[in-house]
Amino acid sequence: MFKFDSGPLVPAGKRRLLILLVGLFAASPLMAADCTPETITLWTQEEVDDFQQDHGPGCDTVTGFLQIYGNGVDISNLAGLSNITHVARGVEIFQTAFLTNLNGLENLTSVQGISLTLNPLLENIDGLSNLMGPISGLSIDNNDSLKNIDGLSNLTGTITNLSVSGNESLENIDGLSNLSGTVDNIFVTGNDALENLNGLHGITWINDRFLLDSNETLFDISGLSGITEVLGLIEIISNDSLGNLDGLQQLTRVSGWLYIQQNDSLESLDGLSGLKSVDSSLRIERNDSLIHLNGLTSLISVEASTYILQNIQLSDCTGIIRLIDDIDDGDAGPGPGPSGIPDIGQSLYLSANQLACNSREAILEDYEVFFTNSFEVIEGD
Repeated sequence: MFKFDSGPLVPAGKRRLLILLVGLFAASPLMAADCTPETITLWTQEEVDDFQQDHGPGCDTVTGFLQIYGNGVDISNLAGLSNITHVARGVEIFQTAFLTNLNGLENLTSVQGISLTLNPLLENIDGLSNLMGPISGLSIDNNDSLKNIDGLSNLTGTITNLSVSGNESLENIDGLSNLSGTVDNIFVTGNDALENLNGLHGITWINDRFLLDSNETLFDISGLSGITEVLGLIEIISNDSLGNLDGLQQLTRVSGWLYIQQNDSLESLDGLSGLKSVDSSLRIERNDSLIHLNGLTSLISVEASTYILQNIQLSDCTGIIRLIDDIDDGDAGPGPGPSGIPDIGQSLYLSANQLACNSREAILEDYEVFFTNSFEVIEGD
């Protein structure tokens, strides 16, 4: 029989202190553990509740995706996920018929992307209040009861792709107000109660596409006031309450196309007063309340075609005189194209507006009359 030397005796008080220190060390973040497998998909409330038991006792890091797919079944709370602090890839919460909040994710501090889609009873996302940026992708789509996204107010830094679409009760996106810098894509579509874009004031540059479509009560886009350049496309379509584009005054260049279509209340484009060039097509079409184009007086280059069509109240197009006259403004080109205009690379299409805006000749004549009358008034004074 082997005899082990037990060493000197330790007093009882010190033994208790030693045991306590060992316990604290075991519970510290230094002992954090990865959950298994790499990507975890939860389909039922029971799987949510048993998360720690099934995927690693004490685990706090998902090394792939965390997917919560309700498919209309029984997931109603996320309390079983309260130990999770990090998700390396994305959190996807999809089609949960009974989930009203994201309580249970309060300890989540970092994630690459979040997708919240088709959760009809989801009222708030305050459970994400400790989440910090930067973040790659954020999609908040078709959550009918969601009124705000204030739970994201601690997100800072940049975001790559943002989609806020089809949330019929969403009143504001102020929860994004700490995001800043460059974004690849922004889609804000079909949010019937959204009135402004104030949460986007920190965004300065869009690399690919900005889509603002079918937001029925949106009347204020001054939250876009930081944007200076879009290296892709801008589409502002079917926002029935939008009366002006104030907020885009800092925008100087659009590298793709610029479409402004079917905004029934849009009266003015003055918010585009800083715009100098569009590197693809310009389309202004079916804006029933638009009466003039004075906001485009700085525009001196459209690489492709220019379309001004079916704006039934549009009677003053002298705002585009620098674009369509015979003077080659700024750098040479991009024309003359088929329309023979130095500053338009392809063609100019004018149709179904008021008569003064249905031909280049009519616009040039209108401008000449305006200029002559102005000169006579000055001379008379």
